[in-house]
Amino acid sequence: MSIIKTIFNSYFKINPLWIILSILIGFIIYFLIRLFRPKLPKDQKIVIPLLISYIFLMLSYLVFSRHGTGIYKYELNPFWSYKFILVDKHIFLSAVLNTILYIPIGFLLPVKTKSYRKAIIIGFFISWVINLLQLITTTGKFEFDDIFHNTIGICIGCWLLHKFRRFIAWRIRINRHRK
Repeated sequence: MSIIKTIFNSYFKINPLWIILSILIGFIIYFLIRLFRPKLPKDQKIVIPLLISYIFLMLSYLVFSRHGTGIYKYELNPFWSYKFILVDKHIFLSAVLNTILYIPIGFLLPVKTKSYRKAIIIGFFISWVINLLQLITTTGKFEFDDIFHNTIGICIGCWLLHKFRRFIAWRIRINRHRK
């Protein structure tokens, strides 16, 4: 139970106003899409606002809701954290949370891009931009390891979407055979 408390007390400090604003942005984008792009496929009418809301929520959590330190922090050595990942629970937890944080992007982005490869590339650049914003605003640390873990999360999200689509197709085939 103490590890769960540690995660929530240390990692999930976000102003509820940012959450409300993220949801509001999603609704506004949804209605704008319905108004100006009525022929857009139904799945994209839902996925695009969800994706933009989630990215804004991530920006809120990772950049906007933090206070800058005035110190530019960066770690340019790839895979430096793997030396300490098994002995330092903070580094391990950071790697796991960085991976989990990007799974929804990997799940939603291929619906828009129609390609897992494009989704992974775009997700990589989203991660890179967020890390760069953290460096510029001094609200976080720019690390290649974070970008690597984020990209793994995007790949996991793509894999989950692929499995979900296969499951849905399988269920449709079974239901057709029953009729």
